[in-house]
Amino acid sequence: MPGLTDRDWWNARCAVDPGACNSSGLIISLAEVLPRVREEMALRQKLYSTDDLNRHPVIRLYLEQLFQLSGGGDLAFSDAYEEAKKYTPYWPLLTAPEGAHT
Repeated sequence: MPGLTDRDWWNARCAVDPGACNSSGLIISLAEVLPRVREEMALRQKLYSTDDLNRHPVIRLYLEQLFQLSGGGDLAFSDAYEEAKKYTPYWPLLTAPEGAHT
């Protein structure tokens, strides 16, 4: 199935909760998920802007954690985090989806 998987949403949420501490790992994960974000956006709307891509909840979660690691930001009111909660209703799970970052 093209587009984002439950694992992709899980990994994005794990980036900020409990909070990844390795920026290189975050960047590698972001690079891996980016093509699937683009696929999903193309399925939803044939044309999308760079701003649309930059504001996708999965992209924002990774970027916000990178921002946190660089010393700034507050995720308390993050719209992206709230969106990710919709895709992880049983958070925290005792076991993560297969292939998810733990």
